[in-house]
This record gives sequence, structure tokens and C-alpha cells, in this order.
Amino acid sequence: HDAVVRLLTAGNAKVAGLDFSHGVIIEGELRKKRANRMVKWRKKYYVLSKPYGAMFFWTGSRTSVEGVIKKVRFETFLAVRHLPDKQGGRRFDLRVVTGRTMELLAASREDAQRWVSVIRS
Repeated sequence: HDAVVRLLTAGNAKVAGLDFSHGVIIEGELRKKRANRMVKWRKKYYVLSKPYGAMFFWTGSRTSVEGVIKKVRFETFLAVRHLPDKQGGRRFDLRVVTGRTMELLAASREDAQRWVSVIRS
């Protein structure tokens, strides 16, 4: 998964006061499905941070945040599953303890498999 894991070395490693200069497990753009909306999939930027013990995501890019940064702590992850028959194998779901399921879409089947593998480890 080294190809997908990019340490945040380009530019400023701080995003909205969060320091992502070390301990990033995986990061990148994913699409998140929205319930009952005209725009079904919205681009979000995701960072899994070991030091914070959490996954952060926001609308925007690596260096620009639009709106609020959301956080999901690792200990709230219940299950992650790759859905190889959905969206050309790019889809995976992350279920958390609240019962909510985050439906996520990667750029490729391989990226989806990497995210699932990293989240499971």
C-alpha cells in the first residue's frame, strides 16, 4: 500500500490546527454517499492518523478545508467491507458503533482494496 500512503510533506502539514506531519496511515480523496440528496456522491478528503487514533474527513483538498472537519475514532469502527460487485469494485462500506454505515467510493478497485486493508489492520 506504499503507493497510496503519502506522508503529508508537501506544503504545510497542519490542517485547521491538526498536525498531520507524522503518523498518517493513509490519505486521499474518496467519494462519500449522501442519503436522500440530489448529488449522491460528494468528494471528501480523508486522513487516517495514528497519533490522533482517528479518521478525519472534510470537503476540500489536502491543503484546503471547506466547512467542518469531521472525526471518527478508530475504536468506533465495527466493520469494513469491500463490495467488489458495486461501482466497478471501487465501493467499500465502513460501519461504526452508532449503527451508521459510511458508503465510500475510491478512484479504483485497487485503491478500495488498499483502504479496506489499511482500515482492517
